[in-house]
Amino acid sequence: MTGFEHMLTDEEIAAVIFYVKEHLGWIKGRPATTIDPDFVTKIRHEIKDREGFYMVEEILEMHPMVD
Repeated sequence: MTGFEHMLTDEEIAAVIFYVKEHLGWIKGRPATTIDPDFVTKIRHEIKDREGFYMVEEILEMHPMVD
């Protein structure tokens, strides 16, 4: 994981994700759902050996933009 690994708790990351989803959802007229901090914990565990940052191309391949 990158050097930012311990800057935020799982609860804080879940809150940030919800905040972003809420504001993007508001723009597109979709309600946001909350993020369970346990889900953040699970993802952290799954990517614990990853080094470096995700690149935009990588993210778009995993999560294509759809309207």
